Amino acid sequence: MSCDSTPPDVAASPSLHSPTFHYPLEFHGSGSEYFRIWIVNTILTICTLGLYWPWAKVRNRRYFYENTILDGDAFAFLAQPGPLLRGYLIIGGAFIFYNLAAQFAPVAASLLLLGFILLWPWLFYKALRFRARYSAWRGVRWSFEGTLDRSYFVNLFMPILIPFTLGIIFPFIQKQKQEYLWSNLRLGEKDFSTRLDTGRFYAIYLTAGLLMGVGFVAIALVVSVVITAVGDAQPEILAGITMLAWIPGMLIFLFGSTYIYVATFQHTMNNFSLGEDIRFSTSLDTPRLAWIQCSNILLMGLTLGLFFPWAQVRRARYILSSITVSAPVGSLEGFIGSHSEEQSGVGDVASDIFDFEVGF
Repeated sequence: MSCDSTPPDVAASPSLHSPTFHYPLEFHGSGSEYFRIWIVNTILTICTLGLYWPWAKVRNRRYFYENTILDGDAFAFLAQPGPLLRGYLIIGGAFIFYNLAAQFAPVAASLLLLGFILLWPWLFYKALRFRARYSAWRGVRWSFEGTLDRSYFVNLFMPILIPFTLGIIFPFIQKQKQEYLWSNLRLGEKDFSTRLDTGRFYAIYLTAGLLMGVGFVAIALVVSVVITAVGDAQPEILAGITMLAWIPGMLIFLFGSTYIYVATFQHTMNNFSLGEDIRFSTSLDTPRLAWIQCSNILLMGLTLGLFFPWAQVRRARYILSSITVSAPVGSLEGFIGSHSEEQSGVGDVASDIFDFEVGF
């Protein structure tokens, strides 16, 4: 959609000469289309003993980028498999060496684990730089301007304080991580910024803790009543009743963790801006996202994992489509590209191997 066409929504602006347009983010991917990419990637990765994985990763990410549309133009993922392959071999070799050391030299394995912990903030930093460097919109590349020392502060020094503060510092750490991620992004020559509230993060985690706590106590009471009612039943029946209690327990945990994700995402997006005049907002909703994730898990179980591509597309479509970009007319056209040096793929590989999503 171009600014010359009729916008989906026009809001009143402080300036009568500069109306604000609202551009919803769109996702045009489909589960059946992505399934064809995913199944080929899976087969080739298995047949090559994992060596095809970097190519699979690039294909997967390009699919999601190219189906994410803002103002009529798709995003682009420009990385090539080569840097990812080098990173994959390095991380994979280190992982194999660690497992061998764990079997034959436990002391060496412990030192390797310590080394990884010390390297993790560097990997986190490299992953952010890599993913931003090879992301683009309208031919303009993103970049990540965060510093390595700040990554060590947020990802190593502050987490060390968690046991000494009895976990009280944890919401503050999450707030610092969100600010490190989002406030150091740049699109071309324009900087992103976000102003997050520490009190809001504590309210989010306190609310989630209370919700899950009440839910777990309710489950425990119901189980106690049922066990009392059945009396001297066989141990197998009592064990079965206890095992069944894990189902609502997992649902409560899923809802609580989804609430944390949604509330954090809402607070971040609603206080996120690009330059001086481009703002972001989201309509993400906890019950709906929890339902999507819960039904995805159920359908993946019933299909032995074959529903996975549809699950990813459903989740991506809902989250991305909840985002709206508000900008004065013409402001989305005025981006100037900036030069960024080549980036190593080691950090991005580590973020995926250890199932860590860095945010874009």
